[in-house]
Amino acid sequence: MRSELRRFAPYLLLLGMLLQVPPLRAEEPAGATPTATRVEAPASAALKRAVDAALETCAPDIKTYCATVTPGEGRILACVIAHKDKVSEACRTALGTLELPDMTLRLNSTTSYPTLEERQLGEPNRDAEGKAVVWDRALPFLAQNVIDLGFDLPKPYGIAVIPAWIKQDLVLKDLAISINNGPMTKIDFVDFGSPQVENQALQVKLDAWLFPFMNVFTTFGWFNGKAAIPLKIEGTDLFPGLCAITPASPLCVRTYSAIARPEYEGRNIALGVNLAMGWDRFFVTLPITYAWTDVNILDTTVTAFNISPRFGVTGDLGKWGVIAPFLGINYLSAEVDLAGRVTFDTPGGPSGDSTTVDFQINQSNKDKINYLLGFNWDFSKTWSVMAEAGIGGSRQSFISALTFRF
Repeated sequence: MRSELRRFAPYLLLLGMLLQVPPLRAEEPAGATPTATRVEAPASAALKRAVDAALETCAPDIKTYCATVTPGEGRILACVIAHKDKVSEACRTALGTLELPDMTLRLNSTTSYPTLEERQLGEPNRDAEGKAVVWDRALPFLAQNVIDLGFDLPKPYGIAVIPAWIKQDLVLKDLAISINNGPMTKIDFVDFGSPQVENQALQVKLDAWLFPFMNVFTTFGWFNGKAAIPLKIEGTDLFPGLCAITPASPLCVRTYSAIARPEYEGRNIALGVNLAMGWDRFFVTLPITYAWTDVNILDTTVTAFNISPRFGVTGDLGKWGVIAPFLGINYLSAEVDLAGRVTFDTPGGPSGDSTTVDFQINQSNKDKINYLLGFNWDFSKTWSVMAEAGIGGSRQSFISALTFRF
């Protein structure tokens, strides 16, 4: 998530640009309120010049000994110092200026913006050779504005493979049954018990950063599942013809129970947007998704709306990249009319010891909200993995993803 999080802080800055609001002052982290405690002033101009000069002098040695080190938060400088016994004499001399007592004290006491790496807000982002970074991609819009403020941006496009599992309770209503291929008739009294559904899915996600604070995406994929739907029906509804003539018959005063177990598969497509912002090492994202699903046992397309805000913090793993654990809330609303067939045990019934009926019933997820716990791990700017568990209420889920950015 390193590559994605480093563009979070520009969220408020860019909104200020769009609305012609003056940008935040350099000592105020993006997302700070007017009453927030200000960050400690950055290093002195002398220290900054010394660090820049040392890195410029050591550029050939950086390519030799630190090419695999992820830039940011002083890691390049730390790598060069760690290889001090191997670097060129010119580089060793430049590093010596940073090891004077007053320089070391100032360097260790400096507070920097993680989203800005070791740069100050407003200081241009520069490459390993000291040249100002020029964004040469079509997206995101306003990218160069953010680069010039000193921020690093992720690669703009991504493709991900997302396996998922979900299990949840259902709320059922509006049951109608058909006996012997007759018309569907709504049933007044039904005890639904504890209906439940379980799905497995494999999705492919394509995304692009439209703005540094806005990602747009589409997902498509396949799924299969099974449900358990307990039904309880009065004999008068199951044998309407017989019970109209002999309402006191033992078949008519009984209640019959069965469990419908439909299995299904289908395809889906979704469109969504993800808004993101951050301050210091903390971040907030707001994915919003609308999905359309075709299921082989349904006559209509199922639609679902999902919104799942997340709040987290980033942690540096050095050469292993960046990990970002997060917490979130997931809101999911889906409703569908399900059709199927169920068989009741009816000893001595008009059709024998079992009676099969067709049914239609409306189902929706019982708990609209549950809670999320997960992490995103960026190995590099190109590869990342994500895992997320949903808990709380009657809905449990597990989602993972492998993402390639380019």
